[in-house]
Amino acid sequence: VRAMRDFVDQCIPEPQRFSIVHIVEEGVGLPTSDGREAFVSLGRLGKGRMVCVGILLPASSIVASAVRAFVRATVTVMRTGHPLIIEQDVRELARSLSETHATCTGVRVSSRDIVQAIESTRRLGLERLGEQK
Repeated sequence: VRAMRDFVDQCIPEPQRFSIVHIVEEGVGLPTSDGREAFVSLGRLGKGRMVCVGILLPASSIVASAVRAFVRATVTVMRTGHPLIIEQDVRELARSLSETHATCTGVRVSSRDIVQAIESTRRLGLERLGEQK
């Protein structure tokens, strides 16, 4: 939660608009109260600057369905106005995010670069989990 808030604090003062991707990995379960609070805080802090939110869900249909319902309900209540892309396939998420970000900002980020960034982030997360054990 703290890392997410620090990231938002770094992004908000910048004049540029940004898109963000949340990666939900297999086995993480539903968001905790801290996780829900961080998701809502991020949406509110990014209002006006955040262009698009992408959420990559795990392949498990049970976890994916529960997280999808939580996200849609939260975004509906928050009324942030930015597009929300929820996918279980990393390439489809990257394609949609690339198109939406370019349409909203005029800045093109290739879907290939987005896939590489997501895969790098996943590897880093696995490394950090290994260090904690």
